[in-house]
Order: sequence, then structure tokens, then C-alpha cells
Amino acid sequence: MPFALGDRNGKVVLYVAGENIETSSLIANHITRNPSGQYTIVDTFTVPMTKLDYVIEKSNKVIGRVAAHIDPAKIGVEECEMHVLRGAEKSLGRGMLERFLIEVHKD
Repeated sequence: MPFALGDRNGKVVLYVAGENIETSSLIANHITRNPSGQYTIVDTFTVPMTKLDYVIEKSNKVIGRVAAHIDPAKIGVEECEMHVLRGAEKSLGRGMLERFLIEVHKD
């Protein structure tokens, strides 16, 4: 999907890491002060951000089918996991999201 998931609807800056594109993030410090390697930012892009609640509520329009129950959901978003979870509060409260696989880093 051509958008980032987070805790609000709007636009955010995506920082692209030069030496390891997998460390690209919405958080610049995650790239420049990463304990596994300090990388340079080679580019930035402004990208749309939306809540997972919105994607689920409007799933027929957004993904072309109704998403009534998601199990499991995988989140690997380079230190923005809590933002994604906060953007899914309604869906979590309704039991629409059952289990998560969440990538976390010790830093």
C-alpha cells in the first residue's frame, strides 16, 4: 500500500538510509544513531500516513475487500510500532485484531 501506518492521518517524512535500506524509518535518529551501525540519510520522501483503524473501517475501498477479522497482523516498522498500535485502538477494542507479530529492537 502506498502509505505509512501510524497514530494519525496526515503526511510524514520517510528517511531513507544509504548503507542499509532496511533501516529506513520515519525517525531520523533510528538511521543516524542505530546501535548496529550509524548510517547516512541519502533521501527523504513525504508520504501519506493513516491509522490502521481507517484501513480496516474502509477496507473494501482501500484494499478491495472487507477486513472483518485480522489474525495475525505483522508489524515491523523501525521503532514506530506503538504509533501503529495507537492507530488501531478502535479495532483492537472491537476484537478485530487478534494476534500480532511485532519486530522490536533492544534500543
